[in-house]
Amino acid sequence: MIKGLCSIIILTYNQLDYTKQCLDSIRKYTDVPYEIIVVDNGSTDGTVDYLEKQNDITLIKNGENLGFAKGCNQGIDVSKGEFIVLLNNDTIVTKNWLRNLVDFMNNHEDAGIVGPVTNNISGMQKINVDLKTIEDIHKFAEKYNNSDLKYKKVLRLVGFCMLIRRQLLDQIGLLDENFGIGNFEDDDLCLRIILNGKSLYMLESTFIFHYGSVTFRNNELDYKKIMEDNFKYFKNKWKFNFGYFGNSNSVIVSKIPVKTKHLLDIGCGLGALGLELKNHNKDIEVHGIEINESVAKIASMLLDKVYIGDAEQIVNELEENYYDVVILGNVLEHMHIPWEFIKKIKRLLSKNGIIVTSISNINNISIIKGLLSGKWEYADAGLLDRTHLRFFTYESIKKMFDDAGFYIKDVTKLVSGIESSRDNTLLYYLDNISRILGYSYNYKNEGDAFQYVVVACEKVPSTLSLCLITKDEEKNIARCINSVKDIVDEIVVVDTGSKDKTVEIAESFGAKVINAKWEDDFSKARNIAIENATSDWILFLDADEEIKKEDVGKIRLLLNDDTVEAYILKFVNYAGTNSSNGLTEIHYNLRLFRNNGKLKYIYPVHENLRNIEENRVPVSKNADVTILHYGYLSEIRIEKNKTERYINLISKYLQEHPDDKFQQGNLAVEYFNAGDYHKALKHLLIATKGMDVNSYAATRLIRYLIATYSALKDYDTALRIINDAKAYYTNIPDFKFLEGMIYIDQRRYEKAIEMFKECVAMGDYKGIFITMGGTGSYRARYMIALCYEKLGRLNDAVKEYMEILKENPNYQEVFIRLFDMFVRNEEAEAVYDFFNKHVDTKSPVNFAIMARLYINIGRFDIAKQYTDNINIEVEGLNNLRGIIYMGLKDYENAIKHFELEYGKAKEEANYREALCYIILKDINKAKGLLWKISDSSDKKLYMTIVGEMKAKFDEVKDSYFNLLDLLLKLKEFDLYNEVLSLYVGRFAREEYERYGQMMINYGLEDLAVEAYIKAADLNCQNPEVYRYLADKALKQNLYNEALSIVSNAFNIDRTDVDTYKLIYKIYKAMGQNDNAKEIETMLEEIYPEVKLEDAASVQ
Repeated sequence: MIKGLCSIIILTYNQLDYTKQCLDSIRKYTDVPYEIIVVDNGSTDGTVDYLEKQNDITLIKNGENLGFAKGCNQGIDVSKGEFIVLLNNDTIVTKNWLRNLVDFMNNHEDAGIVGPVTNNISGMQKINVDLKTIEDIHKFAEKYNNSDLKYKKVLRLVGFCMLIRRQLLDQIGLLDENFGIGNFEDDDLCLRIILNGKSLYMLESTFIFHYGSVTFRNNELDYKKIMEDNFKYFKNKWKFNFGYFGNSNSVIVSKIPVKTKHLLDIGCGLGALGLELKNHNKDIEVHGIEINESVAKIASMLLDKVYIGDAEQIVNELEENYYDVVILGNVLEHMHIPWEFIKKIKRLLSKNGIIVTSISNINNISIIKGLLSGKWEYADAGLLDRTHLRFFTYESIKKMFDDAGFYIKDVTKLVSGIESSRDNTLLYYLDNISRILGYSYNYKNEGDAFQYVVVACEKVPSTLSLCLITKDEEKNIARCINSVKDIVDEIVVVDTGSKDKTVEIAESFGAKVINAKWEDDFSKARNIAIENATSDWILFLDADEEIKKEDVGKIRLLLNDDTVEAYILKFVNYAGTNSSNGLTEIHYNLRLFRNNGKLKYIYPVHENLRNIEENRVPVSKNADVTILHYGYLSEIRIEKNKTERYINLISKYLQEHPDDKFQQGNLAVEYFNAGDYHKALKHLLIATKGMDVNSYAATRLIRYLIATYSALKDYDTALRIINDAKAYYTNIPDFKFLEGMIYIDQRRYEKAIEMFKECVAMGDYKGIFITMGGTGSYRARYMIALCYEKLGRLNDAVKEYMEILKENPNYQEVFIRLFDMFVRNEEAEAVYDFFNKHVDTKSPVNFAIMARLYINIGRFDIAKQYTDNINIEVEGLNNLRGIIYMGLKDYENAIKHFELEYGKAKEEANYREALCYIILKDINKAKGLLWKISDSSDKKLYMTIVGEMKAKFDEVKDSYFNLLDLLLKLKEFDLYNEVLSLYVGRFAREEYERYGQMMINYGLEDLAVEAYIKAADLNCQNPEVYRYLADKALKQNLYNEALSIVSNAFNIDRTDVDTYKLIYKIYKAMGQNDNAKEIETMLEEIYPEVKLEDAASVQ
């Protein structure tokens, strides 16, 4: 043996080109003494001929493939070096590769094997690097392979490149030749070296390139069979599965606090996890418990102490309060009584000690899929590990820790099981079906979880109750509870008479449900919840609210402040049609407070929290926690009849408390929402008289006062109030925004743009006054874009819309407005290209919106292209696809999709399906379907169409116009005329206006004129009707008639810019320039910035 010499042993079996690259790299980049020994295992591609011509190698020729272990041993037998290097022939070595390995081994006496990192290998030695050429490889390695050697101890090194002392091999024996062709012989060698008391080192600062598995891939070897045979041999030899016992869970490692001193790894396996922790923290003491004696022997060489045996017995003998962390990695599933075992762990933990555990989720979609196929097949590992005694879902995990006195402070969900789009579809279906049937209200979030990594600690002293009052909240309550269920200790629900599944859903979350009689008093119901809450603190939410996801983790941290009784939380109240339309109001309220018996709610509606013992507001602080409130969305307000209900409750209260200005203001807001502006004004004037302008709600009342005057067309008063408010609330953009909205109502778009730009310059308000969301940002910018659109400056509008979407990609109203412009004005291919470039194409909602926009213009073929890109099933999608097939006259496919619809969208699908049968003249099928549907205005209309009843027009009016609109889109004109004839004789002026606007939308101008004339004959009060008729008369050169008609619009509203523009245009057409000038002067007196001379071209 020659001291300092490295004997590089390479096996070859064909693949000459790879061998040449390997040898060339060795010669060029090896700067320590070496010899090359090549063992050829029966190559037939010219490899032997080439090798025989090389003067600097020792060649051993085998007539057949004797396998990796045998070949390596042959090379070792003839080697002369102090060090053995086992090197694959599909590697390219790099600068400093061998010097770094040798230097490290010489400086670490405990080193048994040293190996580099590479680009292509299993296990920890792989680094992510993309190298396409040999030049790339060496450029990368020159920087990477430095002399500042970084390393870590590992459990396993792969045999693509290993440095070992020859002396060590003489002690423990050479490679086990029973592994034949190859695989697992390197794992076997590693374990024998560990048992010899040596360590395996991965040199993180040394890289060589590895093509990987070339011999197996290109030589027609049965890789799968070789792996299976060697796996069996390894398992029989060592009595365990290396992969099963040798993993370190990187997620668990990331959860271990840096300052941990004493750690117990129960089910430590071979010690891989503990070894990794020691790499991170040299001062940590790691103990392990392992039941497999063969496995434990190896772990004991790596960890500080290993107990061999049944953990359920061993923990009883361990030192009390000693361990900072106890790890249970995939262990609890193997326990006979895991919930009792968790309780035993408590005595082992030091103060503030934690349990970190990984637990498989039996609720995974792959298991459900198997059950649906009739399969429950155990395996050697995984969710159905044949050694599992217990199975868990997230809820059972939470209950187990809760019952044992632990609080789950962190949960990480590891995702797996979704193998195809079909699995995704199954997940969505199961989620919706389970919601409908009441079995689960959160399956979508659990079905893709393969495993949960849970961090638990003993319960904190302060406990937290979630309190709610409910009535028929099945659509909302699961979302609300889900948002905070992981941080609350109990859920208290006071239900006031739900007839839906609200109570069932609440109980599925483990809620304590108290049934209480509704007494027209929200405070009374809330106080019942408080009286039944047992925790130290109470978080009160409405069912149509949720805590913002990013803020949930902040709540528990607030409970340790002894100086406060309550916390003020921020509310984002969504309004309009959906939560993505940008319409929000921001306010603040007390919702997190101490359960000290002193704090109760007052007022029957719009209730407030108060310290009733001392008759004062609670001592509070602001909390950086946001509540998202969906109760003001149009659909929810209508469905729950909130406006009428609140008006009745507040009116009843004010009969006994007429001087309560707080509730006078609330009543005014409800009347405003109901469209009764005169009553709203009456109560607003009472509420604002002598009002404290510094109270947090003052800005809200002033805003509604302005909006009410605007709705009543008293713009002068509204603007006067705005000017006063701007002067006082100098940092709140709401009032400038409302001024801009008035200018839009007056068609003063340039003036409006100026005001909205001032809003943007101010920015959003950050204080505690109640304000509108986005008036200093996205909402103001949206109005600027809208004004550009109204002015015909489409390029400016598009630019502004695009900028808004960049900042707020989920601003749905802007998205719809922008793409509606494109859909109506650009080629479909160009729109699609733009969509793909600038829009999140992973969102099915965006594709659905595009489909609806094309449906609106009758392009069902293009709409179908967008829905074809939606690869998951979501509620309402089949309705959309059904409408598209109706537009394509493919009623058979339309019916199929309507039949597939589910959830809330199913009712609409039933009506659409019935409509298909009506169009197909299959009236009996339509009747049969309609009789099964619950009563509604739609049902009454459809039953009238098929002759089963005669509904009154007022009962079906909205359904009637919606159906007419749909039939026009579908171009089903025969049925359209039949439906129209049912009620057209009962039209009043409002119906003629509505019908006329529909005709305009579809370009049916003659019918629009006819409808508007009838509306005008009935004393219509809509200026737009008269302007439309006057403009038609003007285009036919009927100037006097046009002037006569437009005068009606002028008499209705003398402030409308569009009316002035049309009168000016008519006078110009008649050649009456003096009269035109007079009109221009009249308008300038009202709106100085508006110039009529360029307002329109004259025929």
